Amino acid sequence: MAAFGPKLGKLLALLPVMYLSGGTCVTLLITGGGTMQHLYHILCENDNICHAKSLTTVEWYMVFICLAIVIAQLPNLNSVAWVSLVSAISAVVYCTIIWIMSISNGRPSGTKYSLSARGLESEMKSFTNVLSALGIIAFSFRGHNLVLEIQV
Repeated sequence: MAAFGPKLGKLLALLPVMYLSGGTCVTLLITGGGTMQHLYHILCENDNICHAKSLTTVEWYMVFICLAIVIAQLPNLNSVAWVSLVSAISAVVYCTIIWIMSISNGRPSGTKYSLSARGLESEMKSFTNVLSALGIIAFSFRGHNLVLEIQV
């Protein structure tokens, strides 16, 4: 606003922030709804009745949207700080379980851990997998930064 004046400065700042916030919101809603659906299917893995009465993907999105609306009614993010604590503890526990299980089970027989000669197609697949992993990491950090920007 100092560089472009009050009207043009607000217009130039408001549109990109709205665009970014809207896109991030839609992405997080789709991710959250899909994850809830996946969790439901994991919990009801062997139960045919659960699968027969399962919600559609769009209905899972709506469930997640309703939960987000209820949480949005809280006065500030400090009210849901326990969610972040539970998430951090869960991540540490999951990672600890993974490395303890891998150490206790040892290396499977017949598995090679060295890189073998690969063709161009598998090299491209490895490259895209690395880019995908970096994108997921960047996305997760962007979500945290966006929450902090909104809170301020």
